[in-house]
Amino acid sequence: MYIEPDLLPEVELALIEWFNPQLNQTEVISDKKRISLYLDEALKSDLERLAKIRKRSLSNLIEVLCEEELERARNNGELKDA
Repeated sequence: MYIEPDLLPEVELALIEWFNPQLNQTEVISDKKRISLYLDEALKSDLERLAKIRKRSLSNLIEVLCEEELERARNNGELKDA
């Protein structure tokens, strides 16, 4: 069977919809909030390398970096606790 390459995304979506795999219904159980983040490709690449060096996931590394920056902001008075 031959399928035009341009149709592959549509075929893939149709198959996922038809079979409704369990993976698509799995929810991540966490009290953490999900956000979308747009990064420059070079920045993302550097963060991925740093995450690998520190044996962390990219998501965890970004969370830790944010926590560290917020701590610095609190310590220098830039961010006051509510």
